[in-house]
Amino acid sequence: MSFMRTNKLFFCLLLVFPFLSTYAQKCKIGNTYYNSFEEANRAIPSNGTSTLVEIMEDCDDFYAEITAKRNVIIDLNGHRLSCTKNNSAITVYGILTIKGNGVIENAAANYTGDTDYRRAIWSSASSHTHIENGTFRTSSYSQTLCFNGDVVIDNAIVENYSGGSCFAIYSDAKAEIHDGEFTNYGNAMTVENSSTGTLNIHNGMFVNKDDNVGDYYGRALWTAEGSNTHIENGTFKTSCNTQALCFNGDVVIDNATVENSGTLSDGICVATFSNAKAEIYDGTFTGEIALGYECGDVNIHGGRFNAQNAFVSMYGEETNVKEHIKLSGGVYSIAEAADYVADGYEFVANDDKETSGDYSYMVRERLYAMKVTCRNNVSYIKLTTDTRIAANNAENTVTVSTREEVVILELQDVEKMEFVDYITDIKAPALDNMMFELDGKTLRFSGK
Repeated sequence: MSFMRTNKLFFCLLLVFPFLSTYAQKCKIGNTYYNSFEEANRAIPSNGTSTLVEIMEDCDDFYAEITAKRNVIIDLNGHRLSCTKNNSAITVYGILTIKGNGVIENAAANYTGDTDYRRAIWSSASSHTHIENGTFRTSSYSQTLCFNGDVVIDNAIVENYSGGSCFAIYSDAKAEIHDGEFTNYGNAMTVENSSTGTLNIHNGMFVNKDDNVGDYYGRALWTAEGSNTHIENGTFKTSCNTQALCFNGDVVIDNATVENSGTLSDGICVATFSNAKAEIYDGTFTGEIALGYECGDVNIHGGRFNAQNAFVSMYGEETNVKEHIKLSGGVYSIAEAADYVADGYEFVANDDKETSGDYSYMVRERLYAMKVTCRNNVSYIKLTTDTRIAANNAENTVTVSTREEVVILELQDVEKMEFVDYITDIKAPALDNMMFELDGKTLRFSGK
């Protein structure tokens, strides 16, 4: 057979059997191949049936719209899907799951107008998105991932090289981030909770690498008024002269590593605005705590706080700063933190061997002194709280030091008073014959 006849035969086979061509194998559903995702998308039922679409090769002109009644699973199979002309590589109105450790990017031309955003994924308020893994990025002015509907991210690499955030939720969306690496290289927030949504961060690395330290919006995380955020764990870093974490909505931090290496003062690691309330239970925080305009409350229950020049910074003219920051635990590198200790606690030298090298001070529950003066030896008492005691036989007194604001004493018909390793037969009077010096604290009784 001649070379010309061979080519003609191969060309005819391509016309009759298009699935043999490379172009015809961009994606498939089951054993059926499609020339484009748009073509495959039209074959997906509009009744909510879960349908797997497998990507078979890279695509440089990708666009997908998941309509309201479609439930689509995209398996990237390690391939790259690049959008070059649409506002979003993927627009979601229905249900979308992404897996297969590939890349979805928006490489369209730069931002040109208010409605011209170049995202990797955008979703509507009624949608649901689940990202199992993958890499997502954009180089134009926009958010890389923008969700108005609920979203769950198991693990992802998310990058933004423009003036937009890596990840944003709007409306009443609920977002769960279990792990991942979120990196922003422009003057914008890495992650933003931009409306009345709920953001739960279980773990991950959230970094703003804006090289211009003078930029003001280079935060690792920013939230809007009315939002709710819960950080279970994670690392948050910025080098800009702004806040690493900035909250206009309420937040609970169970544990986090937060670092601001900016040159303005010490850099601000946590800031609250708009009457937001922050509860911090543990973590490592490098930088200052800041109160913004209409400052909220920051309650610190524990953690490690490293600030060199100042512990608190102010944006507004709030004169009653001490009412907005309360410390009931934690270790500190700077003595100024003593100004914000909550009632019932004390600021003392750090005696913890593991942390005292870097943090000279600690906040702990205050030791309250109580003296019980015996008038008549009638009965005995037993202290039932975690309490230190010292007895003075000569003065017929029992002095009690406790870290509990309320001390409970029980009248007991026993031969002696016993507490931890200390045993004494000091007799105590009946309730109506006792005199108490409580340093303004409350004493409560129970028992006979």
